[in-house]
Amino acid sequence: MDLPLPRRSAGALRRLPDPRGGPAGGARRRLVRVPAWLPRAATSVGDRPALVDSAGTLTYAQLDARAAAAAGALAAAGVAEGDRVGLALPAGRAFVEALHGCWRLGAVVVPLD
Repeated sequence: MDLPLPRRSAGALRRLPDPRGGPAGGARRRLVRVPAWLPRAATSVGDRPALVDSAGTLTYAQLDARAAAAAGALAAAGVAEGDRVGLALPAGRAFVEALHGCWRLGAVVVPLD
């Protein structure tokens, strides 16, 4: 079923990269998988804010380092590619760090409420 999108949303969708590799918004763009996105952002715009919450601000470089640490801790606990990892964390930086850590390992995140 197709749903009509508000004019602003429709424009935003036209700018998204085509998952089949076609042009997006008139320009050809390469798709980046989520696990590779954060390390690239840490390299290209590492000093910019990535996450802002009541505890402060994390830059992309800091978030990337914390995600790498989370991935290391998960791997040390035996988590491997394809494993399902339940995350029982409140919305916030710990969840984001663990989420990116799981994605780095190729693990499937199962958010638990």
